[in-house]
Amino acid sequence: MHYYRIPYDITFATKLLSDTEKFYRINLLQGIPPMLNPALDKEDAIKALDNVPKTFSYSDELSGKCEQYLYLKNNIKELSAEADALQQEILQGYYSGVLPTGAYSVSVSKATRSGIDTAKLKEEYPDVYEACVTTSEFTRNTIKTKRTR
Repeated sequence: MHYYRIPYDITFATKLLSDTEKFYRINLLQGIPPMLNPALDKEDAIKALDNVPKTFSYSDELSGKCEQYLYLKNNIKELSAEADALQQEILQGYYSGVLPTGAYSVSVSKATRSGIDTAKLKEEYPDVYEACVTTSEFTRNTIKTKRTR
């Protein structure tokens, strides 16, 4: 068995403890996902952690913006459903031989798209799959109404 002596680095230990505490307080307790930026190197990542506030205040103005954001997102869903229904009515007219008057035109065309069945590729040619697969990181931002108990 080999033993190695690793010297204690008070600066590193203090920074590690501080960053761990920030992660726990912000990302775990408050449920805020960490900001991921793969372009950052180690030193930039440590500097970015130093810029996270130690405490957070609450803002009615920001709450208003959250409310407006959620209202607009909900309206987008409703308006998208309404637009889809109108599109279906327009296409029914088109397929029945009826076109709109004035400045509007309706046309339907077929299109094809090629894709790769990644599950089949992974199963039948795992080496090729591993050589070609790419993984990317991204930041997922979530704004939603808190659940009440």
